[in-house]
Amino acid sequence: MIERPDATLRLMAYNIRHGAGMDGRVDLARIADVIGRCAPHIVLLQEVDECCGRTGGIDQMQTLGELTGLHSHFGAFRDFDGGRYGMGALSTAPLSEPSAYGWHPGDLPRCWIAVQSAWGTHWDPVVFSGIHLYTDVELRLQQAARVCDLFAAASHPVVLAGDFNCEPGAPAAQRLDQHWQRAPKEGERLTFPADIPTKEIDFVFARPAPHICVQRCWVEAEAMASDHRPVLAELALNTAR
Repeated sequence: MIERPDATLRLMAYNIRHGAGMDGRVDLARIADVIGRCAPHIVLLQEVDECCGRTGGIDQMQTLGELTGLHSHFGAFRDFDGGRYGMGALSTAPLSEPSAYGWHPGDLPRCWIAVQSAWGTHWDPVVFSGIHLYTDVELRLQQAARVCDLFAAASHPVVLAGDFNCEPGAPAAQRLDQHWQRAPKEGERLTFPADIPTKEIDFVFARPAPHICVQRCWVEAEAMASDHRPVLAELALNTAR
């Protein structure tokens, strides 16, 4: 079990494509190995199956929790292939039950989940929101606006992280940049596709300062386990009571 953070929290955001790697093979142990290697305190996962036929009827979040030794939660967006499809979170500390926010039910409804955790008695609650926005430009911009509106009045720290399906400078990214601190990445910035990445579409955002500060952010050079590379960030929590 990874220890709870003292003053710095390590976060991972990872689109795992239901565990299917660049070789097309579904392998949750491979995903768990990537997570273990990076040693995060909290992981926000996109494209997760729960008991779906295409992935052998496995509860993927439960399995990943068992493989990593972390607390796990799943947030469903829709029924799919005999099970449910959505997003998940893993954490070294217990999490609140996730709130799952879908968007326009259809072939691939998606938006975000939010979980809350407090590490011990020294920290106020922090909301972690895993993001998976649409590929459609207009719908993606509407999603970004909805996220901004939802958390506009939040006084506690909020972190958004995941697959935003757009690059810096796109309308949705610009909208988020007006309200959030987007963590600049060290070194290689590109995240998709994992084997030879050509796009930067996975990010970490945080607000409000000075309660939370992104100290560093980087892309893990993992080229096989999924079609995205994971993004990690170290966050300074300045919310001690």
